[in-house]
Order: sequence, then C-alpha cells, then structure tokens
Amino acid sequence: MGHSEPASGLCSIAKVLIAMEAGVIPANLHFAIPNSNIPALQEGRIRVIDKATPWNGGLVGINSFGIGGANSHVILRSNSKAMMTSVPSAVESLLPKLMAVSGRTKEAVHVLLHKANEYRENNEFLSLLHTIHSDNITGHNTRGYEILAHEGTREIATTYYDEKRPIWFIFSGMGTQWSGMGRELLGIEICQRSLRRCADVLKSHDVDLMNIIINGNDEIYENVIVALVSIVAIQIALIDMLTSIGVKPDGIVGHSVGELSCSYADGAFTLEQTIMAAYYRGKSIADSDLEPGAMAAIGLNWEEAKKICPPDISLACDNSADLVTISGPVESIKKFVEVLKSKNIFAKMVKCSGIAFHSKYVAPAGCKLRAWLDVIIPKPKQKSDRWISSSIPKVAWNTPLEQFSSSEYHVNNMLSPVLFREAIAHIPKNAITIEIAPHCLLQGILHKSLSSTVINISLQNWNHSNNLVFLLCNLGKLYMAGAQPDISKL
Repeated sequence: MGHSEPASGLCSIAKVLIAMEAGVIPANLHFAIPNSNIPALQEGRIRVIDKATPWNGGLVGINSFGIGGANSHVILRSNSKAMMTSVPSAVESLLPKLMAVSGRTKEAVHVLLHKANEYRENNEFLSLLHTIHSDNITGHNTRGYEILAHEGTREIATTYYDEKRPIWFIFSGMGTQWSGMGRELLGIEICQRSLRRCADVLKSHDVDLMNIIINGNDEIYENVIVALVSIVAIQIALIDMLTSIGVKPDGIVGHSVGELSCSYADGAFTLEQTIMAAYYRGKSIADSDLEPGAMAAIGLNWEEAKKICPPDISLACDNSADLVTISGPVESIKKFVEVLKSKNIFAKMVKCSGIAFHSKYVAPAGCKLRAWLDVIIPKPKQKSDRWISSSIPKVAWNTPLEQFSSSEYHVNNMLSPVLFREAIAHIPKNAITIEIAPHCLLQGILHKSLSSTVINISLQNWNHSNNLVFLLCNLGKLYMAGAQPDISKL
C-alpha cells in the first residue's frame, strides 16, 4: 500500500478490522531477517508475522506517529458477541428494508447501495450504514435511497444539504378514505401500536377499528363515524411513526377534520382526545338526522364560484386559486356539476359520506358536538405558533377562539368554510411538506399553489399496489430532500 500519509492510522484500523472479521492476521511482506539491534526480536518476545496466521481475536494496539509531532495510540478489542440474526422470513416479507445513504459522488452512493443489497441479510452491516448516515455529513452533496430487494426503487440526487429546510405537516380530511387503508401500516410496529391504542379507546363505543382496517369494504366507509375515526386513526399512527424517527414539524396545517390531527401533532390533544373528538364529530352528525348532502370540487376561484352558485349551495372549501369545494343538497349539487361540465368547467363529486360539510346543513349537529367535546376537553390547551388555522381567517387570529384547541374551535371548524388557500400561503419557499393522510388528496393543490422550490411528499396512495413500499420510498425522498429521518428506528 505504501505510505498513506495522514490516513495511515485509519488504514491500520481498517487492516485490523479486516483481520478481526476474517480471523486471520495478514503477513508482513518482504520480511526475512530480524534487525539485530532490536533485542526483543532476537529473543522472541516480539514476533513479526511473515505468513497468514489464524487468529481468534483479542487486544490490538495501533500507533500513528507524525513527523510534525502528532502522536496517537489506540487499543482495539475484538467484538466477542455473535452476529445478530435476521428476522424470520415470514416477518421479513412484511418489513421491506429502506436504506438511505450519502456520498461525495453518485458513484459512491451507488456502491453503498449495491453493498447494502449484497449484505441485506446482515443486520449489523445495515445498522452500521444507518448510524453513519443518521446525521448530515459535510461535503456529502449526493444522497440516495433504495428499498432493498425491490427493483426500481433506487433514487439518487445531488444538491446542497447544509441548509436546514423547515418541515410542514399537512393533514387532509374527508375524501381520503378507501377500503384497505391502513392495512399495510400494521407491518410497522409503531403504527400498529398506535392503531391498536385507538381501537382500544373506541371499543367501548361499539366501533371495531381493527376489524374495519383489516376487513373494511367501500360500503362501510360510507358510514360517517367509520370514515372519520379511520382517517384520524391513520393520521395519528403516521404522526407517531414520524415522531419515532425524529421527524418533527416546524409548521402544521389541517384541511377540515385534519385540524383534529393538528391538535395531536401540536401536543394540544392526547391520542385519546383526538380519536374521541373524531368519533363525536361523526356521532353528532349521525344523531342529528340531517338532510342528505353532497360535495363537489369545481375549477373556479372563490369569487367566481360565489357569483354563479345557486342559493341552496354553499362554498365549503377555498382550496386554491382555481379550485373550490361546494356543499349542499344531493340533487342540487349533482345538477350544478352537470351545468358546469356543459360549460367545460371542471366539476367532480367528492366522497363525503352523504354529509354537506362546512355549510348551514350541518349546523344542527353543532350543539351536540359542542356538548361532547366539552367533556373530553375540560381544559383546552393553547395552540402553538406553528399551527396555522384554516378555519379562522387571518384577521381573527388574535381572538381567543383561534388561540386555543377548544371545543368551540373544533365546532367552528366543522361549520365554517375551510380557508386552506390562505393557510398554506404561510408555508416558506424552502419548506418540505409532508401530507399525512390515508391518501395524497392534496398533492395537486400543493404543487400548484406553493413555490416550485417547495418539496411535497406524501405517505399513502390508494392507487399504489403496496403502500408499505410507497411509504418507505417517500421516507427515502424525505432524506433526499435534506431531512434526517432515523430510519433504523422503524
């Protein structure tokens, strides 16, 4: 190898580690006659290894002496513990392994990912890679990830990673529910634990959440209670998963019922309060004998929609500069959708469990919801500055109603229009947004409304064949965007 100059000490460490791993001390080349001026060699107290010698490990001393006076010595001891065994194959299939690494070049990242694939059954090697890349490494401007043993999942990108990007959690609401949602999250321990905790809370209210997740079909999600508790339970599980890997929000925005999960992410609600608030939101509606309602997304801005909407249809959600959600009686909504389509204006019915949310048609449920929420929120906590309200206009942000995650706040959320466009305008241009929901419903809005420099990430997608792989790939994208998720904690 020759003289490796300032890296000589590290080269010696690498040599010793290889010897420990192989169980063989390599020979010193070209040694023939011991120096007669070194008595220990002559007397046999020190021996030069001149051929490959079997070795059971032990203590090793390494010196690094520099001509400029930098002298160091380190003692290494062989690791006597047996290598960690891989988990059984039956469990392995449920837990695809995500590997995220960095390097100075794309070639370096490719090499690391190739090695990770080659040794994917060696949990100690994978753990070492996770540890090395758990923090940003200065000078490593290329990052990549791959789901090991899953072809086509490797992605690599080069950018500048020394600037910390703020992370914003975005919580979607109704319309993200689908049969099968959350099922694959049971393959992640922390998600399964959170979903089971939610299920335990709901058990005394005749809601079998685990059965809904495992066996639910499209019909059962037409039930407004089932839809709401399932959406919020999955959001809770995803928040807990992100928290466990060290991903915490700098900003929080919720769309409609998504503001319940804002309360949980902000620390204003416990898990129990959050899932029960979702349950009572659904129950207040189910028990109020409301007129059947419908909702639709239309390709107009708020002012345009206000001018042409029939009087019995309400503007429910201001989503973006060219997308509004309307709410009202079923036949009125259907008829208006057809009118808009005839004029080549985008119009599409959305899933809402037959409820005209965010309109006068749900007002009868407000009193019931307020009474139940007063019981589970006896002492409302103040919202933090990172939670941007989408149910109260900015001009009223200094009012008591906006400042606390109270029963009044969440009743107002159900009855008032969703001011999502105004809320997401506060997301900075260098942010990473993470849409937390059973489906990435808001991605189109986020991509069109936010700066092109914002990176938008989603965690679940009803169109994907494997949502566990989809989730892990997007955690890899989160790492590539500059965040530092501790993937080893999954």
